[in-house]
Amino acid sequence: SVSFGFQYLLNKHILGECTMSMQYLNNKLVGGTKFNYTTHNEIPVISNSYQILPDTIRKEMEVIDYDDYGNIREYMTKDSVHTTILWSYNHQYPVMQIVGAAYSTIRSIPYVTELESSNSLSVDSLYRVHQLVRSTGKTVTAYLYDQWYGVSDIIAPNGKITHYDRDLQGRLSAIRENCSNGPVIQSFFYRYLNQ
Repeated sequence: SVSFGFQYLLNKHILGECTMSMQYLNNKLVGGTKFNYTTHNEIPVISNSYQILPDTIRKEMEVIDYDDYGNIREYMTKDSVHTTILWSYNHQYPVMQIVGAAYSTIRSIPYVTELESSNSLSVDSLYRVHQLVRSTGKTVTAYLYDQWYGVSDIIAPNGKITHYDRDLQGRLSAIRENCSNGPVIQSFFYRYLNQ
């Protein structure tokens, strides 16, 4: 039978969303993935994902909550572990992933609401919220973005900050420890043929 979410995708002529992916080897099914869809605020969103194995289908993830823009705010894995995702930059980018906590618990932590409603962030403001969430004993990873190039900094669960430098073409040029002025961990150089 066709799920409501899948039928909604068809009715709205949204044909680019993957609903199922199957892998075969020598004409024999070896695995795959299946997604169920639903709607949230008239937006088609994934409600569940499943792993397809040759002899069974196993639920991998269930989405618990979305924000008003259709972004996944909380999901639960097959092991019943809740993960919360905080969005910022006008709800365009995920800035924090907290494993082991429901959104309702995380939302009550100071500065989380301000983080979610922010148009721009600094490393210091993101780090402050990271540390407050981390003090609850949850595993948290945070992401800072550059408006042109994507992720500029990652704050690991242990609190270590990694900064990503870009060259004028937007290519990764260096990875730094602690901040944009920190020691270089790795450098990248690009050379083209006949240069």
